[in-house]
Amino acid sequence: MQEQIVYKGTDWERFLQQVLLETHCENPMLVCGKHVLKQQSMLDYISNSQYKFTVFTDFQPNPDYNSAFHAASIFVRQHCDFMLAIGGGSAIDIAKCARRFASMDLSKDCLVQVPKESNIKMLAIPTTAGSGSEATHFAVLYRNNQKYSVSDDDMLPGYVVLNPNFLEGMSIYQKDSCFLDALCQAVESWWSLKANEESIAYSKKAISLLLKNYKDYFSLCVNNNNIIIDKEIYANVLLGAHYAGKAINITTTTAAHAMSYGITKKFGLAHGHAVALCMVQVWQNLLESDNRNLDNVLKDISRTFNCITKDDALVKFKLILTDLKMSVPRLTANHDIQQLAETVNIQRLDNHPIPLNVNELRLMYENIFQSYEG
Repeated sequence: MQEQIVYKGTDWERFLQQVLLETHCENPMLVCGKHVLKQQSMLDYISNSQYKFTVFTDFQPNPDYNSAFHAASIFVRQHCDFMLAIGGGSAIDIAKCARRFASMDLSKDCLVQVPKESNIKMLAIPTTAGSGSEATHFAVLYRNNQKYSVSDDDMLPGYVVLNPNFLEGMSIYQKDSCFLDALCQAVESWWSLKANEESIAYSKKAISLLLKNYKDYFSLCVNNNNIIIDKEIYANVLLGAHYAGKAINITTTTAAHAMSYGITKKFGLAHGHAVALCMVQVWQNLLESDNRNLDNVLKDISRTFNCITKDDALVKFKLILTDLKMSVPRLTANHDIQQLAETVNIQRLDNHPIPLNVNELRLMYENIFQSYEG
């Protein structure tokens, strides 16, 4: 897997210009959310650039296959030779998949073709501190309401910009849910069966940065949903989310993420919000396990949370959810629980620290909806 070049700072235009020159780019594609194009700095850059960017914004949160395929088709038709992604996890995932599909036969299904190594370079600029997609070699796409994980070592962006100024466009709810997504990723990666010294080091850095800056990060919100940017605090949280992404790039996530997708789909919650609700019950389930190795892992995680016992870390996590007012949606029918449990792909839980079956998943879902007031 290629090594990433990561630029941390606010002079992103100069870094991008350097990369475009070094890669001999002539026709770059920009994949971004529509909100990105409303930022004056972005408008100034595009209008004053020597490059004519092909801009793609035709996608939604939880991006689908057709959007990525459409972007790839335009990329090929316009003879693009560089991929720039600016946005949250959806924008970056679309860009990663479009770059991958562009080297395939677009007359066939791109999800079943054997990927080819691409010589197209990619730079990713996250505008949320949460998904970590800029640091991973995989992406999520949906087709016909079914989730697909697209993965290949070549999908890791070669260049990344971590610029805290790009976080200005987040709503308060988006800020909350993204923070929780990053924190959950770091914890899940640590207890994953695929964890190693490198991934655990990234998890420690992520958790430490996120928790150290948590209070200041959220105290910067003011009235009327406006957000005051403290560059140092925001840069630390952005870096923490990046480290969480680097951790799951090695291990992938575990049961909390696997369980969250059904809640997001059914109730329309933001991804990080849904993951955090699932995380409480998954964590409690692990605390009740008699696995000695897992017990040591949970104690290590607790120490990084600056807690005395392994149970205290979960208590601290639940307090964060309370602070951020992460409510639970109301069930509309009794059979919803069983449907949620059955939608979890058990085969995707092979890196979870203990085995889980559908009955155990159903019980955790029941506890999610009973433990909080919606």
